[in-house]
Amino acid sequence: MSGAERVMEHTEAPATPEEDRGGLARGRRVVLAVVGGAALMAVGGLLATTLVKSPAQVAAETGPPAQGVLTADVERRVLAQTVVMRGTVVADQSVAVSPQGVRSGEGAGAALVTKLPLKAGDPVTAGRLIAEVSGRPVFTLHGAQPMYRDLKPGSTGDDVAQLQQALRELGHATGGDAKGVFGAGTKAALSAQYRAIGYAPLPAVADGGAALKAAREAVRSATWAVEDASGPTGAVGTPEETGSGRKGGATPAPGATASPGAGAVPGAVPGPGAGRELARARQALGEARAALAAAEAADGPMLPTAEAVFLSSLPARVSSVGARAGSPVSGPVLTLSGGELVVEAYLKDDKRQLLRAGMTVVISSEVSGTDVRGTVAAVATERSAAQPAGPGPQQDPGQSPKGGGNGGTAPPAAPTSATGWWSAPTNRCPPASPGRTSG
Repeated sequence: MSGAERVMEHTEAPATPEEDRGGLARGRRVVLAVVGGAALMAVGGLLATTLVKSPAQVAAETGPPAQGVLTADVERRVLAQTVVMRGTVVADQSVAVSPQGVRSGEGAGAALVTKLPLKAGDPVTAGRLIAEVSGRPVFTLHGAQPMYRDLKPGSTGDDVAQLQQALRELGHATGGDAKGVFGAGTKAALSAQYRAIGYAPLPAVADGGAALKAAREAVRSATWAVEDASGPTGAVGTPEETGSGRKGGATPAPGATASPGAGAVPGAVPGPGAGRELARARQALGEARAALAAAEAADGPMLPTAEAVFLSSLPARVSSVGARAGSPVSGPVLTLSGGELVVEAYLKDDKRQLLRAGMTVVISSEVSGTDVRGTVAAVATERSAAQPAGPGPQQDPGQSPKGGGNGGTAPPAAPTSATGWWSAPTNRCPPASPGRTSG
């Protein structure tokens, strides 16, 4: 057999079973690799479609969802915070009545409370008797300026004008007195007020009328001197200069004729100095009459500092009574409150910065359980600044007004509680700095 026949014979020889199994295995592996690669490509494509988005798709997906039960509209507003604090209810005006300077006459001892007709909570009107100290009255009048001096006939000033107005409000006319001048009309009005409360006023000149009596005697003596110096002619121009007022002078009987120069020697001729003596006598008479007019002007009733309490807000009320009948005056006999009711509260700096004037507040009473609305009148920077302003340098030592603030709307009713809680909704914006509330 040749070599070519042997090659052909070898090539065409059938494959063995081991060779057939190896080829199938390789084919399966190729198919599995192709299928796995295709699967990976499909998964990668899906992932790519979820991660890679167009700008339009991104904008569409970020839009608002449809409104449903779990969504709501958003409201744009300033955030608010409620401030709760404890405060004290006080009156707009508070006057402590301490009549230390009451005059009760010579030989009197320490001032004693002899009558207290009012109790805490009672109303007080103008002209009302509120106390009696050592037998002398203490009554109220309407006015903003406290008493700082005794008011007597002849006094002038704004305090006299305030007294005149207060007396007229009580129905006592002051006549023709000029404004701010304590004249005859003011004397009559003040006397009428004392009679209305059942007391007699103290005299402005405490001499029992001695000065007035002496002035009248001086006028009478000067009148006689003019008569004596007139000589036998008796030429006196006024009735006061006639003999009718002279001691021992006689009035002509009916039908009789009075001779000139009554009291002079008939037929006597005046001496050289008669004219000078008459002129001096007439000058003395004029001076005596002027002194009498001054004494009459100074005479009359007076208003002592401790007997009148001026209140700017009436009607007022008795806040407290600090004495009883028979006890010595050692402090405020009673305290009067008038005007609007306000609540004073003191805060730390962080809370105070949240408040400003004009904010609405709710005031809750601890006693009655009621709530009332009010407004913030002022926000002070210090505790002392929150106190109402006191009186000026001319303060009556018997009165201690706490103040006269204007910031509330509450009527002057009796307070239901001394303390309470109040709250105010505030803005987060930094407020202006003015802390008193009213309501």
